[in-house]
Order: sequence, then C-alpha cells, then structure tokens
Amino acid sequence: MNEQKIDSNFSKCKNCGGNLKFNPKFQSLICENCKSSYAINCDGEIKYHDLNQVKQKESEEYREYKQQNKVFKCSNCGANVVLNKLEIAKTCPYCGTALVVSKDSSIGLKPDAIIPFAFDERDAGEKIYQHY
Repeated sequence: MNEQKIDSNFSKCKNCGGNLKFNPKFQSLICENCKSSYAINCDGEIKYHDLNQVKQKESEEYREYKQQNKVFKCSNCGANVVLNKLEIAKTCPYCGTALVVSKDSSIGLKPDAIIPFAFDERDAGEKIYQHY
C-alpha cells in the first residue's frame, strides 16, 4: 500500500483558539470555550449507498486496506480517524486534537460525506421518552 498525503483542515475558534464542536440544534459550529458560533457551508447533495451492494463489491484492495489500517473515534469530535498498523498517535484531521490510541476500533466503510445530526443528545432522549 502506497503512502498518500491527505489534504485536510480543521477549524479553531477565531476569537479564543478553542475547539469547535458541531451543534445539531443550530446546525453550526460552536466554540467550547467562548460559545462563538460559526456557520457551516453545505454545497453538495446527499448520495445514498446500497450497503448490500457495497459489501458484495468488496475488492482485494479493500481487504488489504482493512488489514493495513485501523479506524478509531476521536474523543473530541467523534470523527473516525484512520491509522496504519504501525501508528499509535495522530492529530485528528477534523478538530486538531492530539490522539493516542489505547484500544482497537472496528473497521468500517470509508465515508464520502458527513451528514450532521438534526438534534442533540438531550432532544434525542426526550424523543425516545415520548415514543415509549
């Protein structure tokens, strides 16, 4: 497997330099420190994938990819971060948090888009409570 440079960026608060987290209620990024709000530009359409079709098309290249890499969740922003089998530390390409891997995570499909949540954890709990 060849090494590839991935062009990515992350955002810090322009006012205080703090980490920005997605707020589903306002559909924007909110600074954890000073509570500044930043709009998110969305210019693409959502593409739906048939997961059964994707599984059937799993190629030898993808099997090799799964053997050579591991995926874990960033503890700050929740994004999936890919590490090769020799890496134990990395900076999250989405939020800039320094990460040290302490446990294995399951391998998943490679994302081609991010779909934001429509409501936060508190609202999700209320919806479940109302449903039952």
